[in-house]
Amino acid sequence: MEKEDEIDEDMQEEYDDRFEQANRLLHIVMDTTGFFMKLYNTKMEQTIINKFGGIFYNITKQSKQQDEVHYAMCFYADLMENCSQETFNQGSQEV
Repeated sequence: MEKEDEIDEDMQEEYDDRFEQANRLLHIVMDTTGFFMKLYNTKMEQTIINKFGGIFYNITKQSKQQDEVHYAMCFYADLMENCSQETFNQGSQEV
């Protein structure tokens, strides 16, 4: 169902409904990690990168679902906005 060229409008609606919960979970994780980065800054950044960075990076490379890609990009925007200069430099080269 994920191949957009093979999905009609009804199938797209069913697809969106089925993945709504997963997208909601991504949204919660994205918001939570941004919140922790703002509160704890460099104390939490490596933990967040190690736990969630790879997951969100893979989403940006593999997903065709627009909300997943959006949440992944927002995750990285929050991360880059609140991380140390060293992490920012490394992340900007890799991501």
